[in-house]
Amino acid sequence: MIALKTQACGITNLGRARLKIASRYRRDKSGFKVTCASQQRPFFTKDSTRTRLQILSTQRTEIILSATNVEIKSQNSSIYSAEFVKVRAGVFLSILLGYSCYYLTRNSLTFTAPAMVATPNLGLDITSIGVITSIFPICYGCSKFVSGVVGDMLSPAIMLGGGLMATGVVNIAFGASSTLPLFCILWAMNGILQGFGAPSCAKILTSWFAAQERGTYWGMWNIAHNLGGFAAPILAGTAARTFGWSFGLWAPGVIAVVVGVIIVSTLRDSPEDRGFPPVEVKDVPARSNEASSSGDQKSSNALIRNLFRNVLSNPFIWYL
Repeated sequence: MIALKTQACGITNLGRARLKIASRYRRDKSGFKVTCASQQRPFFTKDSTRTRLQILSTQRTEIILSATNVEIKSQNSSIYSAEFVKVRAGVFLSILLGYSCYYLTRNSLTFTAPAMVATPNLGLDITSIGVITSIFPICYGCSKFVSGVVGDMLSPAIMLGGGLMATGVVNIAFGASSTLPLFCILWAMNGILQGFGAPSCAKILTSWFAAQERGTYWGMWNIAHNLGGFAAPILAGTAARTFGWSFGLWAPGVIAVVVGVIIVSTLRDSPEDRGFPPVEVKDVPARSNEASSSGDQKSSNALIRNLFRNVLSNPFIWYL
C-alpha cells in the first residue's frame, strides 16, 4: 500500500534527485520559480539566496581590488628596474644632445657671416647677409605649424634623427655654395627642417616619463637650448676664423649628420619598443586589428584635413 502511494506520487529517491536537477535547469533558463509537486516548497531557499549574494559580493570585491592594484601600479611608477633606468637615461641624453645639435646648425650662419663678408670672391655685404638670415624665421615659423601634425604620423625618433641629418646636409651644401640665390634657398630649407626637432623630443619625453616626473625632465631637457647656444659660436666661429668661412658651416653640419645617424640607429619611440612595460597604464578598450587600422587611418586623414583647413588656409596665420 505504501509503495503504491509512493509510486503514484512519483517521488522515489532517484526521482527526487532528477526533479531537483530539472527544476534548477528550468529556473536558470526560463526564470520561473519551480516547486516540488509533493511538498509545494520553493527550490531556492533563504540559505541558497544568501550564498549567492555572498558570492556576488566576493566577486565585486575582487574587481575593486584589481582596479585599485592597477591604479597603485600607475601611481608607483617611479619604482623602475635598474636596466630600465639605464636605458631611459640614454634616451634622455639622446634627445638632449640631439636638440642641442639643432642649435649648432641653426646658428652657424650667424657666426660665419663676418668671414663671408670678408671673402672677396663671394661679393656679399651686410645687406646680402640680412636677406639670407631674414628668410630663416619665416620658414621656421611655417614649419612649426606643420611639424606638429607630421609628428603625429611619423616615428618621433626617425623624425628627430632624420631632421638633424637633413639640416646637417643643408649646412654642408651651404658651405660649398657661392651664389646669393642658392644661399637663400638652402637657408630656407634649413628653417623648414629646424621645426622637426621640438615636437619629436616632446613626444619621446611623454612616452618615456610618467606624468608625476615629466615636469622635472622637461625642465632639464630645456638646457639643450643653452648648450647649443653656447657651443655654436665657439665651434662655428673658431672653424671659420681658422680654416675659412666654409668650415664654419661644415663643422656643425658634420656633427649633426653623425649625431643624427646615432639617434636613428639607437633611439626608440617608447619603452614598449625596447621590451619594457609602459610607464603609465592606459585604460583603452580592446579593438580588433581591422578596427584599429581603420581608426588610425581616419585619425591621420582628420589631421591632414585639419592642417589644410584650419592652419594653412588661415590668412591670419600667414599674416603673423
